[in-house]
Amino acid sequence: MRFGWKTIGEGALNRFKAVIKRHRVGFIAGIIVIILLGVGVMVATQPMRDQAYMNEIVTGPQGRELIEARLHRADKKALTPSGRIKSYEIKTDTIRHNPMGGISADIILNNNSDLRITLNFNRDNSARTLRVYEFDFSDQAYSLYKELGVIKDIKSDE
Repeated sequence: MRFGWKTIGEGALNRFKAVIKRHRVGFIAGIIVIILLGVGVMVATQPMRDQAYMNEIVTGPQGRELIEARLHRADKKALTPSGRIKSYEIKTDTIRHNPMGGISADIILNNNSDLRITLNFNRDNSARTLRVYEFDFSDQAYSLYKELGVIKDIKSDE
């Protein structure tokens, strides 16, 4: 008796070949359906993966550190009892891809929804660093930043 894959599995291999030959169209169609389902799942879940990535960037340690640094640039005593900016909250439902590039997110200052600042997070690929800057202010947040001296009025010559 010979031990080898041809001798032992020859009958099973011939039966498998016969089944494949008989059901070739169904077999190929099944493989195509499996591939299409896999691609469909990948395409359908991509936005969720992107949103999770953006949430991690903004709410993660590096994002929070950059937000706090920006707040300290505006108010030297920010996030302390004696500062004008005492607290902030990242509005996770506002985290989105910015059409101009980067990630946009709103923060609320001092638990006051009227003190809203939209921040833009951008990755500097050459320096491999993440940067954040103020992109938009609510009217009250604009007034606060103006009082803090961060925003200067531009006077025209007219």
